[in-house]
Amino acid sequence: MLPHLPSSPRMALPWLYVGPEVAYGGVRTVSELWNPKALYISENGTSADDPIVDGRIGDSDRIMYLRNYLAEFHRATVEGYPLKGYILWSLMDNFEWADGFTNASGSITSTSRPRCAHPNGVPPGIAN
Repeated sequence: MLPHLPSSPRMALPWLYVGPEVAYGGVRTVSELWNPKALYISENGTSADDPIVDGRIGDSDRIMYLRNYLAEFHRATVEGYPLKGYILWSLMDNFEWADGFTNASGSITSTSRPRCAHPNGVPPGIAN
């Protein structure tokens, strides 16, 4: 594991560093070492602390995170690596053992926190 600098970008969870280049590097390394027929990313995503403004969560942090990571996964597929699927973490907010329901990890917020259940800004932002 490489050490992170104190200035390394992070998301809402203190252990979640932003380093989208590892998405490409991971697919490339696994492909070159083991030559799999197909690879699937089974969990990639982030929590975010974006506030509710006018009854909506803009989710700019999550949009930035996903744009950067998906661009690196796309780069791997363009270069011919066998990445065939991707599963976003997480569709709905979930219980984290260390943090309970205090972090917004889902693309759709849950009613377990003092926020209303409605889609975050991810789909429109990713589409732009």
